[in-house]
Amino acid sequence: LWAAMSGHLVAKVLLFALLLESVQAARRPRSRQSSSPRRVLVVLHPMNSEGERFRSNLQNITESAFESGLIEADVEVIYPDAPWGICPPELTRCWHVEPPRDFPQLPEDEEPVESIDATYHAVLEPLLWELQSTIGLENVIVAGYSQGATMASEMLRLAPWGLAGVAVVKGNVYAKSELWSSLKAQGANAPRMLLTAAKYDRVILVDDANRTAERMREQMGHSSAEKVTVHFDAEGDHYVSPGDIMVLQQWVLDVFNLH
Repeated sequence: LWAAMSGHLVAKVLLFALLLESVQAARRPRSRQSSSPRRVLVVLHPMNSEGERFRSNLQNITESAFESGLIEADVEVIYPDAPWGICPPELTRCWHVEPPRDFPQLPEDEEPVESIDATYHAVLEPLLWELQSTIGLENVIVAGYSQGATMASEMLRLAPWGLAGVAVVKGNVYAKSELWSSLKAQGANAPRMLLTAAKYDRVILVDDANRTAERMREQMGHSSAEKVTVHFDAEGDHYVSPGDIMVLQQWVLDVFNLH
């Protein structure tokens, strides 16, 4: 009984901390843009990073070409911060608690659903509602890298109401997540999807990315198979590369029909 009560109390404290973080300290670094954008790309950073730091990283490795190419096409880029306090103290920010064993052998009760949902409601849901009220979610893409990519994939379950696209750059898509039944229900109305993997990545295997893409196509129906794009880097590993980011840029422009 004491263990159950303690677990319930910890969950409440976690949720309160997330809500407090979203109100007081969840910065949303934005790309520099002089006028109100008509389209937005939301980029979710990896674990042990933060929005502004990841933005600087992407700017450095692409010599600013990633963001400048999107701004020229009237696409604003937003880099939200993941919350503090849900991962071990030596880490800075993360989107969800890391499960104890690697995908795809996770039992259902070890997939980090609770922390994913809490982060969504505290940080991403308010942002998406703001964008829905200003430009409409049909003009919004959510992308992420590594753990941020896993969080982005969960938007197929948590925010399936009209996003233009979801990009999973070298990230897990949990095998037992309800996003699969959500994709099946959406069918042809599902958002466009991008998955990337690299030959020498030992975290996200190419075979896993292939299986994920095929399962997505099966859930939506093969008539919608063209909605899923897969990119494989023949040289790269798990680190984000200029190639990954420029593939993402071109895919975003394609989804928004801006070529």
